[in-house]
Amino acid sequence: MNIIILLKKYMKLSLDEIYIVGGYVRDKELGIKSDDLDFTVKGNIENLMEYLKNNGIKYHLVNEENSIYRIKYQDQMFDFSKIKGENIEEDLNKRDFTINSMAYSIKEDKLIDPFNGKDDINNKLVKQVNSFSLKEDPIRILRAIRLVISFNMNIEFNTGKDIKIQIKNIKKCKKERLFNEFMKIIHKDQYGCAFKVLDQYDALKYIVPYSEENKTIGKCKYHIEDAYTHMNLVYENFKKLYLSEIKLNGFDRNYFKRRIGDFNLCDFASLACFLHDIGKYKCYNKTEEKITFYGHDIVGSDIALGFLSDFGFPKSMISYISILIRGHMQPLMIYKNRGKDNKKYFYKFFKKYDKLSYDIFAISFCDVYSTRMLKDEENEILVYKKFIENAYKEYNIYSGIRQNKLIKSQDVINLTNAKGVRIKEILDEIDKLRYFNKINNSEDIIEYLKKLK
Repeated sequence: MNIIILLKKYMKLSLDEIYIVGGYVRDKELGIKSDDLDFTVKGNIENLMEYLKNNGIKYHLVNEENSIYRIKYQDQMFDFSKIKGENIEEDLNKRDFTINSMAYSIKEDKLIDPFNGKDDINNKLVKQVNSFSLKEDPIRILRAIRLVISFNMNIEFNTGKDIKIQIKNIKKCKKERLFNEFMKIIHKDQYGCAFKVLDQYDALKYIVPYSEENKTIGKCKYHIEDAYTHMNLVYENFKKLYLSEIKLNGFDRNYFKRRIGDFNLCDFASLACFLHDIGKYKCYNKTEEKITFYGHDIVGSDIALGFLSDFGFPKSMISYISILIRGHMQPLMIYKNRGKDNKKYFYKFFKKYDKLSYDIFAISFCDVYSTRMLKDEENEILVYKKFIENAYKEYNIYSGIRQNKLIKSQDVINLTNAKGVRIKEILDEIDKLRYFNKINNSEDIIEYLKKLK
């Protein structure tokens, strides 16, 4: 028995009315399959919950203030809320956009569309339900932009005007809502247009610091574009790399698919790509000889820390993104020393960044690729691509050595009488010698340890 049949049975026993609302109705009209069913109840929602409980369905109260309950039924999660207002039309009037303000009456088996949301879907328009929708809740601005990106829509003229008026209040919203809605935009953005759309509606300058200022600087010996345009290109090209539209041997899409809460690692790495040069404006320096941005990686990392904290990012992802920004120049520095012993530089890099080496290599590739796609007189894209592909190979050698120890701590103690931190120092030195091919097997390690006694 599906949930709809069960709810129909309940309504035959009561005077209550139950409606499907939200994204499911919108997606159905768009021809998109969706299992995201939300219900609103006109009547006694507590009685409905007891009815479901008597039918073996457990529920829990998610939000007491708004009477929102959640149930799990046949491996699906469903939310039930008490209707806002006297009837379904009043409830829908309190929602954000017309395409989200449709309902489906389970009892009458029909679509309820008082604000012509279906017409707006056909016309590909995102339109606020009423003139105070965005003022009442500025977070809806981010939702509007997500709808534009998700369904290739446009924002209706007056709604667009109100976005530009209300966007200045965006940071008054709760941090957890800012984080969630902002990251949903990046998660839904397959083709790398998120920041362009945010900028189109004057939203970006109220969200990402120095986004306007970075439009005024950036052109130099290496760049023919401003810093903001370059940041957009790096973000867009990382999305293409993730979708395999740009090929890079050693890049593992599955690595970036890993779930981080409601999002995946790709979403956070994509954001790091956009933010990688955020510090350039503060580090801009022009002399008669040249234009420089020395230290923009470090300054940018610090700016990102503040922005991400303001938007309620989890601490682990604040650290992740700031480290990627701080380290994004390092592979290019190794590349520029390619006439020297790269292995030595790689080892220092791996020791410092360890597992994040993988992520930094991807950002560095997109950084150089985005620069050279506009100006590449020496065909450096291909040369740098081979360098990064080799860097991945080197990291695999390094991580393989770190994961597959040929000797244990107790062996070090027995053969050297080492104690405390000295044991780890010796094990690290063995890993280093193995990476440089100076020790190749257990016998070599034992001989090395005997000399330390």
